[in-house]
Amino acid sequence: MTRSQFLVLVLLSFVAIVPSRTNAQSQSENVRSRASDTTVVQTMTGAVRKDQLPTATARVEVSSQISELSVHNFSQLLSGRFAGVQVTSNGATGTGSRIRIRGQSSLFLSNDPLVIIDGVRLNALATSASTSVPSRLDDLNPDEIDYLEILSGPSATALYGTRATNGVINITTKRGKAGKTHFNVYSENGLVTDPNNYPDLYSLWGKRLGQTVSGICTVALVSAKTCSVDSLSHGNVMNIDSLKPTSFGYRSQYGAQVSGGNSTVQYFLAGEREDETGVYKMPERDVARLLAQRRVNSLPGNQTRPSGLSRNSFRANISAQLAPWLSLQLSNAYVSGDVRLVPNEGRSDGISFNATGGLWRQDLKDANGVPLIGYATATAGDVMSQSVTQNIDRYINSASVKLNPVQWFTARASVGYDHQTQRDRTLVLAGQGPPSSQQQSGYESNTHTNSSELTVDIGATATNRVASWLQTTTSIGIQHTTSHDSTNVSTTGTSSTGDFSSSNTGYYAEELVGFNNELFVTAAVRHDAPKLIAVPIGGIDSPSIGASWLVSNHKLFANVSWLNEFRVRGAYGRSNRLPENGEMFALAAGFLNRLPAATGPILQPEIVAETEGGFDASLFGGASNISFTYYHQKTTDAFVPVNDASSFLNAKATLQNAASIQNSGIELTFNQRVVRSKSFSANITLTGSTNKNRMTMLANGIPPIFTGNRSTERNVPGYPLFGLWSRTYTYNDANSDGILTANELTFSDTAKFIAPSFPTRELAITPSIELLNHKLKFSAQIDSKWGFRKFDNTLRHQCEMARSCRGLNDKSASLETQAAAVALTQGVYAGMFEDGSFTRVREASVSYALPTRWANAIRASSWRVVLTGRNLGLITQYKGVDPESSVGTTDAGQDEYFSTPPMRYYTLRFDIKF
Repeated sequence: MTRSQFLVLVLLSFVAIVPSRTNAQSQSENVRSRASDTTVVQTMTGAVRKDQLPTATARVEVSSQISELSVHNFSQLLSGRFAGVQVTSNGATGTGSRIRIRGQSSLFLSNDPLVIIDGVRLNALATSASTSVPSRLDDLNPDEIDYLEILSGPSATALYGTRATNGVINITTKRGKAGKTHFNVYSENGLVTDPNNYPDLYSLWGKRLGQTVSGICTVALVSAKTCSVDSLSHGNVMNIDSLKPTSFGYRSQYGAQVSGGNSTVQYFLAGEREDETGVYKMPERDVARLLAQRRVNSLPGNQTRPSGLSRNSFRANISAQLAPWLSLQLSNAYVSGDVRLVPNEGRSDGISFNATGGLWRQDLKDANGVPLIGYATATAGDVMSQSVTQNIDRYINSASVKLNPVQWFTARASVGYDHQTQRDRTLVLAGQGPPSSQQQSGYESNTHTNSSELTVDIGATATNRVASWLQTTTSIGIQHTTSHDSTNVSTTGTSSTGDFSSSNTGYYAEELVGFNNELFVTAAVRHDAPKLIAVPIGGIDSPSIGASWLVSNHKLFANVSWLNEFRVRGAYGRSNRLPENGEMFALAAGFLNRLPAATGPILQPEIVAETEGGFDASLFGGASNISFTYYHQKTTDAFVPVNDASSFLNAKATLQNAASIQNSGIELTFNQRVVRSKSFSANITLTGSTNKNRMTMLANGIPPIFTGNRSTERNVPGYPLFGLWSRTYTYNDANSDGILTANELTFSDTAKFIAPSFPTRELAITPSIELLNHKLKFSAQIDSKWGFRKFDNTLRHQCEMARSCRGLNDKSASLETQAAAVALTQGVYAGMFEDGSFTRVREASVSYALPTRWANAIRASSWRVVLTGRNLGLITQYKGVDPESSVGTTDAGQDEYFSTPPMRYYTLRFDIKF
């Protein structure tokens, strides 16, 4: 379909349904309507009643709950509250999260959802000078959000264009209301603690044959009778108060909001300051040593407390009714932040590596003669003397105009701009930091990044009551987006730059037909004309169709008193995905040696098609509500690197459309009002989901694609993306001495699929109880994930490299533990793939509305106090530090490799309204 054909089709369909003014005013609604869900959802074409949508759409009213939610950032706001949405967070202060909706549908391109705030597409590109990467989504302040909606998959998001195949998170911020001016001030203070227990490192001491001095031994030598044991020592500096590089962290947050206005102009203004000091702290013995070594009276604060976050956020939203038929909405936000990132997450000069990746010996010293006391190659003081910082300035602004000249016609136009300036710096002063050549001369690296996202959207909607039983709604529009990213990297003696731009213009049309206020059929199409640097791409069409049937509105259910609403829905949608600027950076950096030439389109977009179906029911006067969805999603023409199976990103690889990927699963949301009276109520909400992910096809001649550390993940047709593979083994203690050696293990000849590396099932339960006339509220969230295994890469290093794990040194260790360690000597990692299933008390809170007279004493209308705890308990069979501890937020980096586990928070919040 050409662009001109598309526009003619849209114009004809639009003209065909436009009614005369007389017809629009004279037609009256004469249909039977049962109580139904009239919640309005913001879609690409405007506001639509939720029960008319053919797809599952979840919505959370944030503004009415935020004072009672135990969340500190946007990622926590999503966790456990939406079926099918998985959030994996890094534990370090200021670092980011991985958000996935309905699994992973691409091997090479981003699986992140599209995020829109007040009509602006956010630039969510996250980079860092450290392996710890902050999340740009966490720049958003939850206290400024009115509500957010989740649209899942192409069946719901086809109209949003080429970046929406992974779902859409649509955010609307708070608005002012006509009437009395309202003030809201809040404060939050609390502690951050590390509740984790870290596995000990082991050293076995003994005398080898012919030696008289005790040295390092192994149980294998003991079994061979070539070493006699003297003693076994074990410990971990992370578990010893005088040695560990952690302590209490602190958190504070202060904010104020004001809203009001008159019938013409309404306003909402907000400002907030947030500070958090992470748990990492330089041990006192290191402080004393460095003070003496440097001959100073104090050390820099960013070295003694190297982990921290400071953020300021400001927002001004203005709504104006310029005429009875014309309204204007302005949204303006500014965020500035500074993050201190302790070197970590797998870095050999990081704190976790040095604290838990070495030998448990008290006789070792570093290259400068400093006693290591259990650290690997550098003590905490020297590691923390490295400075890794990130500074961010971000502006998110939008303006929208809505015209409603007649009752049946609405037009809108909006423009938005998200611009961020990011500065990353790594600094090691001469004579400081871990022993290395950099310690002698010093080292500095600066990365300056500018990113911007421009969104322009123009659309119109017309409705027509064709007959008493038939109504049509037609929408058309055009949307243009432009993304630009530039970076400048300067390191001692070198510098480099990069600059990428992309744009897309999309034309869309949607027809919604309603029959008897029972059956609603929606059909839509979008045509995109994207432009990527050096990548010629043709036009892209994205169709969708679906239906929602309010069965309960049929006359057969007129006398069914216990059924409030029951609707069935189904939809099909197809969309496309292209590389974003951040991924183009990777391509141009030389990871892939073949970019599409300007002579013609070599690469085609990835095509993602999805079918979903389900039902929504409200029963017993709204006391019980249930939503069920089944989805089946398939990606074709998926990008894969070809010609080099040894590495996922390799300079010899070529990117081609050569794979197909499939996701299918179910999503369930259930809410039950157990009891409600004037003074007491109890509710429970359950969200659950399953996901079955498979690569269904890989072009002939392409070998399995390896990802993950040590190439432990393989991407093979018939198996999940990023699945864990390894040769397997069996063991038998043939001589019954309680010690396993390599000759007592039998290995398979080839690698076998072990398990997915991502949870395949998830369940979150949120109970709440209100007492004392609903003034006292107890609530919690219990989150469980299972159906996967996790690569304990930290243990792999301890066994394979440091040889300090229990399995190699302690005869009393179980044969299973010993076998896993011994298998590593043969390059077999199966024993390091541990059951990652867990159940966690994600959050719990107690909130109390203080007596009105107390609030009135400070001239307030209400005063609420909320005590919250986060990550309060964990049940798991996982033997590492924490099953949610991951070295990165990419899909291929979910192993635990000297990474920061989730921390525990205790906070006290005061929320006062005037």
